[in-house]
Amino acid sequence: MKTEHLKNFITVVDLGTISEAARTLHIAQPALSTQIKALETNIGTPLLKRNAKKIELTAAGKILYDKAKTINYLENSIYSEIKDCINGSRGNLRIGLTHSYPDELVTKLFSSFHRVFPDVSFDLFEVHTEEMLRLLRDGIIEIGIMRIPGNVPPSLDAWYIIQEQLTAIYTPNSNWFPPDIEAIPVRMLKDVPLSVTKGFSDRIINLCEENGFSPRFLSICSSRLLARMWGENGAAVTILTDTPGIRYPDLCTNPLMGTGALVSRAVVTKKNTRISTIAKSFLDYCQNWLPPVTNQ
Repeated sequence: MKTEHLKNFITVVDLGTISEAARTLHIAQPALSTQIKALETNIGTPLLKRNAKKIELTAAGKILYDKAKTINYLENSIYSEIKDCINGSRGNLRIGLTHSYPDELVTKLFSSFHRVFPDVSFDLFEVHTEEMLRLLRDGIIEIGIMRIPGNVPPSLDAWYIIQEQLTAIYTPNSNWFPPDIEAIPVRMLKDVPLSVTKGFSDRIINLCEENGFSPRFLSICSSRLLARMWGENGAAVTILTDTPGIRYPDLCTNPLMGTGALVSRAVVTKKNTRISTIAKSFLDYCQNWLPPVTNQ
């Protein structure tokens, strides 16, 4: 299995079509199709589901895509890692995160990075956005993974944007919404008791007011776990982001519909500030490891 073919496979998945990937890679489309078929033959199972508009990954394809991105990063980082090893370079990552735990995406990111850089230690700060901006400004942290209400503040450089969907979480026996509903318009939150985190309270207020009413908050919480508690006990509808890998057994989870129901997190650093070698390695790793942002 050639690493070049794995890189080309990543490009096909990221761009969504073999033809677009072939143009980007400056490879003849039949040759690129042959590479994909060779990968499928080598692995022994289809990797892509082809349809008229855009390809989709099979379960096996998802595994290969994730592993291929790690292999690609490892290949790109070989020389810098060897240089750091020769020079005895070790690092301490100082990273701030807005309150989001449990968070499968960030957990896997840190775990994966740690396997590649086992000698790096972490100072992690779970804080609200205002506090994170102060920590970045004062140089206490080098990197922030933060919620952004709109544009990234001009004092920051954004290295990566993660899009997430606001989701309503509630018990099936509640009578706030029809039992067969698959997505919830914001207007249906009127007079419904809500449980949210502090980081989302302003966003929910704005969403509701844009739909002609003020939200009825039962609880504004400092963590996702506390906000979820009210949804689990049936006292409120909890509004959180749909975090990949997190499941809510015996609860209804439906996305909110409407402008503003998509929210973003950004991986940021302070603008015009020199960052450490190990922080740059982490940022490079994020850009290679995190999934591409898609239009929804």
